[in-house]
Amino acid sequence: MGLTATVDLTQRCVTIVPTPEAELDRFLGGRGLGLSLLWQHVRDPLDPFGPDNPLIFTVGPFTGTSWPAGARGHVTFHSPLTGIYGYANSGGHFWAALAHCGFDALVVLGQGRRAGAARRDAGRRRHPAGGRPVGPDHGRDACAAKHKQRRARGVHRPGR
Repeated sequence: MGLTATVDLTQRCVTIVPTPEAELDRFLGGRGLGLSLLWQHVRDPLDPFGPDNPLIFTVGPFTGTSWPAGARGHVTFHSPLTGIYGYANSGGHFWAALAHCGFDALVVLGQGRRAGAARRDAGRRRHPAGGRPVGPDHGRDACAAKHKQRRARGVHRPGR
């Protein structure tokens, strides 16, 4: 049996509970489990851009194995475009790492006061220093943000 982690950005807490076996049997795969979790968290009417809209990351039974397409996962959400259920499927190392850590799902709720990151090292939760308030730089595209950070640190690459 795997685990489901719920990260509440508003309350700044993480809750980890076992994923019910009945859910895993009833909804085979990450897409079905994500839809089930969305159904449990969403109540209409819901602002798709509001803090009550969950972002759900789920893996399937073969994620993290050598099975073909074993590095796939799903992101489930209440779509701002259609106003109904939406999902995206992607691949990469994140999904295998999530599965290897024993998680079937990661549910992100709420809204943080600051843009930042958290990571877990050796059983201790750490918040990197320098979390910035959400402001005019928030939402900047990745290339522009990278160049701004380099300029702030005094890093310059000739010819760029």
